[in-house]
Amino acid sequence: MDILVTNQSEVEVEVGKLKALAAFVLEKEGAVDGTDVSVALVDSGKIQELNLKYRRIDRPTDVLSFDLSDDGKLSGEIVISPQIALENAAVEATGETEEIESLVIHGLLHLLGYTHDHDDDSEVMFDRHELIRREFTNVGGTS
Repeated sequence: MDILVTNQSEVEVEVGKLKALAAFVLEKEGAVDGTDVSVALVDSGKIQELNLKYRRIDRPTDVLSFDLSDDGKLSGEIVISPQIALENAAVEATGETEEIESLVIHGLLHLLGYTHDHDDDSEVMFDRHELIRREFTNVGGTS
């Protein structure tokens, strides 16, 4: 399993904890052999550019997932805007670290095939998200 986390934003984050969280999620989902995932933390301008280019939506978003798998092994990139995550945390009254960690889980679940396009899919994805977050907290994570 190869996980790379890079912070290209101006928001200070604990890269090591995000990498540990990503590893935890992938292990819980049984996606360890040959897995290659990167998480890039970027500013809101960069994520807006990516959102426009790949989704044709001209505004920043909190997380984007790009599935790069081509040989049956999980490969992909997750792009997160910590700035947008901080704005979300203020609105939702959650912790800033918790919000960024939540986006890592969310992005990984998308790479693993979970969606929230329909109510049934959404319920499955968000139930899995909450279970992983609780389990990560129970093993000493911060989520």
